[in-house]
Amino acid sequence: MTKTAQLKPESLPLTGCHLIEASAGTGKTYNITRIYLRLLLERKLDVKNILVMTFTRAATEELRARIAKEIRNALDHWGEFAENDRFFAALTEIYTIDEVYPALHNALLHLDEAAIFTIHGFCKRVLSQQAFASGIDFNLQMEVDTAAIELEAVRDWYRTLAKQEKEAEYRLLTQKWAAPEDFHQAFRELLSSTISVEMNTAESVKEHFIEQKNIALMALQAEQDFVFEQLIDPHKQADSRSEEWQVLLQWLADNELQSMPKEATGVFNGSRYSRKPVEIKQHLAALFEPLKQLKTQAEAIDSELEKAQAYEIAVQGIDTIRKKITQAKQRSRVMNYDDLIHQLAAAIGKEGNLAQLIQEQYPVALVDEFQDTDAQQYAILKAIYQNSVDKNSALYMIGDPKQAIYAFRSGDVFTYLAARGDADQQWLMDTNWRSSSNMITAYN
Repeated sequence: MTKTAQLKPESLPLTGCHLIEASAGTGKTYNITRIYLRLLLERKLDVKNILVMTFTRAATEELRARIAKEIRNALDHWGEFAENDRFFAALTEIYTIDEVYPALHNALLHLDEAAIFTIHGFCKRVLSQQAFASGIDFNLQMEVDTAAIELEAVRDWYRTLAKQEKEAEYRLLTQKWAAPEDFHQAFRELLSSTISVEMNTAESVKEHFIEQKNIALMALQAEQDFVFEQLIDPHKQADSRSEEWQVLLQWLADNELQSMPKEATGVFNGSRYSRKPVEIKQHLAALFEPLKQLKTQAEAIDSELEKAQAYEIAVQGIDTIRKKITQAKQRSRVMNYDDLIHQLAAAIGKEGNLAQLIQEQYPVALVDEFQDTDAQQYAILKAIYQNSVDKNSALYMIGDPKQAIYAFRSGDVFTYLAARGDADQQWLMDTNWRSSSNMITAYN
């Protein structure tokens, strides 16, 4: 099991695999720059050999500026730091200014050559430098916007579907995505991906609806005596209400997809138990809530089935379109941003020494905003650093686990949890330095 401790940058091991969990405002970039400084001084690494990755170009420039600022601060104030600065206190006990000056001055002079990239920039650099080992075409154009190629492949598929005399399928497709442009916009990320696509089928929608009906039926049957005691037997129209009850049970037992009969809805009419004691009213409301949901679902079931059928067609289309896109890009000898990651992951997965070559060039990597890393990106990092035979390599994954749950912004909580399990050590940064305690107290 991965050990957990508070992060102390002055004593953090400079080898191994480390997950650093840092929420907003806890000094993530601040500590990255200090780890970087130790790598320059203690590991005696060149800026070209310390890999720093984040997810936007703006963030890479900010990291470069912050690293430069930290190095200048160290050069200008070595031996003059505040007594409570444990980080520099630890370093100044070991090194004099004469010992650190050459390494830090050289780092400043060559910081424009520092290996600070976006994940796509890193993949492009490796594929270009290691063309033989990665097996890519020397004449390949990288980082090309392939939107036009993708859209043309979607149009081809639409035309093919229209010509195949599959009128029902084409109608369902165009009801949901009227034009190829709409389909491309809805599925562009999937079209550029290699992951398998799973969506609800019409059959699964039907099965789920019937399952919910069966669950509700068993719940009502279990509570039948209670319902009759409270709502049916004492009422002057007991026979009529009893018939409503039977109609409801019959509808729930029926595996058809029709709307709920109007007379069945009277059973859970809230006005019938609104004046009951609170405990009884709450019990009935909880019992009848699934019935209200089933009524709503039944009214929309035809629409949901059509929607599911449209998505089934879309899934089949995505597979066809991906093949067309791949063929078109090969003919044009171009590669987009996502292809950079796919190509590097595929190259590392083949037999060869590409991962070792990368690790030798970049023995240490710091990955900022790690919660945005997907499974394929993590597989690349794992192959290079965690599967390395060199025990002097180091990987630092710095991210906020709370943001990893947001799939709509490319978070992948399962990848994050896998990385946590693979790490040698887990470190925490849980003090928010952006907010004053008075403000937090007042807000609370």
